[in-house]
Order: sequence, then C-alpha cells, then structure tokens
Amino acid sequence: MYLGGKYIHSLVGEDLVRLMEDDVKESESLDYKRELNIADDKSKNRQEFVSDICAMYNTRGGCIVYGVEERKDESGRNTGYPSELVNQLVENIDALELQIQNIIRSNTDPSITNVAVRLVTANDLQIVVVGVPRRLGLPAMVRYNDVNRFYKRNSTGKYIVTTQELYQMFLQNQTIKEKADDFRIKRIQLVRTEQVIPGVATGGGYFIHIIPFGFLENDRLDLTNLESSQISQLAPVAGPMDSGSGWDFIYNLDGFLTFRNDRLSAVVNSYNQYFRNGIIEVYSSAFSRFDSANSRSFYEHEIIRETFRAITTNLRVANFNKIEGPFLIYLSLLDTTKSYLLNKSAVVGQFIRDSILLPAVLIDRLNVNEAEVYATLKFDFDVIWQAAGKKSSPSSDQFTFKTSVNV
Repeated sequence: MYLGGKYIHSLVGEDLVRLMEDDVKESESLDYKRELNIADDKSKNRQEFVSDICAMYNTRGGCIVYGVEERKDESGRNTGYPSELVNQLVENIDALELQIQNIIRSNTDPSITNVAVRLVTANDLQIVVVGVPRRLGLPAMVRYNDVNRFYKRNSTGKYIVTTQELYQMFLQNQTIKEKADDFRIKRIQLVRTEQVIPGVATGGGYFIHIIPFGFLENDRLDLTNLESSQISQLAPVAGPMDSGSGWDFIYNLDGFLTFRNDRLSAVVNSYNQYFRNGIIEVYSSAFSRFDSANSRSFYEHEIIRETFRAITTNLRVANFNKIEGPFLIYLSLLDTTKSYLLNKSAVVGQFIRDSILLPAVLIDRLNVNEAEVYATLKFDFDVIWQAAGKKSSPSSDQFTFKTSVNV
C-alpha cells in the first residue's frame, strides 16, 4: 500500500503535506475522510467505515487518509481534491489499530485481515492513515447489522457491485491463479531446455517464483531505475561451495538478470530474473552435488536459509519498484528421484519422486522479515522433507534471522 510514492509504514508528515501541495485527487486507491468516527458500534459511521475498507479491498487496495477535508464545488459537493488537514484525537495508536482490525475482521466475509494503521504527524496535526491490502481470493462482503453487500471503488467513491460485476470478480480470481500456475510451469520448461538462460546448469534445479497479484497489469516496469544500492543487494543465492564467489548482472529480453557462475566451470549455477511485469524468479542448482557413486544429494540447511533470505531481499526490490502485494510464492525442487537429503555430510533421507512442485503460498505484504518468511514457509519445507521420508524440516532455532527489514 503506497501513499505519496512511499510504502505506508515509511510515511512521514512531509508526505501528507506534499499531497496537499500537489493537489492530489482521490482515486481508486486513495480516499480522503474528514474524520475517523467508529466509537459507536451501532452508528452509521461504523457501517460506512467497513464499507469503505471493503470497497478498496475489492478494487485495487490502497490508502484511506482520515484527517483531510475535501474542497467543495459551487454546489457544496466534495470534489475529491484535498483542502486542509484536520486533527484526529488519538490517545493510543496501538489500541486504535486493534479496534480497527477487530471491526473489519468481524464485519467482512471472508474476513479482511492485515490492514495497516499509521498515525502520522503533519503540521503538528495527527492524521490516521489506513492501508488496505489488495484482494487475493474471493471478494469480501460487508456484513454489518442487516447489511449484506459487495462494494468496489472508482475515482469518485464506492458503489454497490452489480451481479454481473460480482461474477467477473470471482472469475478474475481463478484466472489470475491459473495464469500464475501456468507461468511457473512454462518458465521451468524454458529454463530446463536452456531457451532463456544460455549455459545454465539445469540438474538438481531449485526455483522460487515470487508472483505479484497484479502481474497481469504490470508489463512496463522500468528496471533501468534500479540504483546501485539496490543492485548490490541482489546477489543470487549461494550454495555451500559458493562462499566468496563473485556474481554479475546484465539486462536481457525479460528484464534484469543477476547471475553467479560455478567456481569450477563457466556454467551459470544461480540467478535472479526480474521481469517487467513484477515477477521475480530465483533459481539455483548449487544446492545439490554428485558424490563418487554418482548419486545426487541436496543440502537441507542451505536450501532453507537461502530461501527465506532470497524472498525478503527480493521483496525489498519489489518495494523499490512500487510493486504492490500480495504475492504468490512457489517452491519447486527438481531431479529428486533416488537423490538424498544431506545435513552437512550426513544423509537424513532419500527422495522417491522426480519433481516436487508445491502449490502457491501467500505473502500479503512487503515489510516481512526473515523469521516471518520462514514461519510462512515452514509447512512447505516440512512437505519437502516428508517427501524424503523425514517427519519435518529443521526447526527455527537452527537458523539466525534478521528480524528487521528496510522497505
């Protein structure tokens, strides 16, 4: 959720002042409200509050700014342009955020969760900003008292969804999921046949696909805007033999590519591909090796460690490029037939099937740290380890996490 070109958690008062100075009009993803009034659980105000949140969620997500008076036209109607800031009396922002979360969760179906609430001081005034995630899944309905309705937004405000539009919303959800699944499968096939990354090592490949919900709409991202400080964070994942090895980057037909060559050969063993529609593909063959008996083995700790690090790092890049969440995360481990799972040099299990393609996991925000990514993917790691005959993957106490994240 962005406001004034910034992610909501990074907002400062100057950003709101700039919205006023630039005379930024309301849109599908930006709404101005004079005040936040949700104290009375029987009031019309609380119903309107939930309806506004639901409408933005069902459209594109965005921000609602409580504490902005709109300019009026000659007839006294709101124009959508900001007029002045209005102070909001907030004694405890944590208590207010909890109240907002509970109200939204209790009065939407399916429940809308993970809205972001920020208290921003601008010109010595308190302004409340509520960031609403973009819908991924079924559209949400307002269920408040005797009201059971679906809402969306346009540039002039919220409106009740028609039956035909509701049908399209359900259909769109399935279409996006199917196209994301299809993209993942086709990309794996192209990479494995060296049609997109010449000279890539394909045996024992491991893919992480990070696919934003809006990838069908984002096809013209200007990746030349990446700064050196961002590029320096984009090192491809590292296998156990890659310590100290260098990496490079190039622009290509798909967008921007960072890559690492095997230390003993010229082949590419790891890369990150950034697509112009916001998709990020992380690949490595460096987590596996052949032993003297020509048996393949995968290193368990390196796979887990580099996965949560890669996802957090690449989400920072998504933030820099103003790519909105939520994100579908796909994990794919290939060439596993009769291969082994290693803990350092000790065998902990053996795979039977040739490919492990796990279904998508949802990460619904950008400001997620390594520990949170690990917790989100722990079930999927366990599935991979169970495919090798083990009960579960290594526990969190075996890893060191960065608990802060800069977005």
